Amino acid sequence: MVASTHANGKDDAALHATSTANTSRNQEVKKKDHPMLQFIAGGVAGMTESSICHPLDTIKTRMQLSSKTKPAVTVAA
Repeated sequence: MVASTHANGKDDAALHATSTANTSRNQEVKKKDHPMLQFIAGGVAGMTESSICHPLDTIKTRMQLSSKTKPAVTVAA
């Protein structure tokens, strides 16, 4: 079997070894996260989403309702 060489000069085996090493390092980093840190991050994300999206949704709904009650164009009879 002939190993192909990529543009960066590494062959397939070297690239596979590098990607495997990077994957194992990423998994080690993920294992170190404390559950309380994830809990706090989720809470902050939820509060941020709620404080930004709820007012925007209220504005959108009010704009939709106001366009239905007040016609934009009046037709002269």
